[in-house]
Amino acid sequence: MENNMLLLEYDKENPDGLVDIIDNFKLINSGNFDLCILASSRKPIIYKNGIHIWIKTTDTDNANLMILLGFILLGHPDWKNSDIMIFEICKQDEINEVENQMNEL
Repeated sequence: MENNMLLLEYDKENPDGLVDIIDNFKLINSGNFDLCILASSRKPIIYKNGIHIWIKTTDTDNANLMILLGFILLGHPDWKNSDIMIFEICKQDEINEVENQMNEL
């Protein structure tokens, strides 16, 4: 499997790094890479909300990878009592159909 994901990080308290990411987005996108952006902060993470994974119907190739990343995060002791919640982005008129498909999984 070839690599197709790039993970970048910026500090929320010093968002200059985010400007660099935005400036280079076209270059990243031209390589057809998936992009994960981590916004780090000195504030503690509140783990009670769990891990939220947002998927589009066009992300079928990457959905498994995103879910796998969620399970890898759950392996860290800080996340041990957390849940993974999967959401699908869809159009208003597709909600019932998408909900049925998600329930069948």
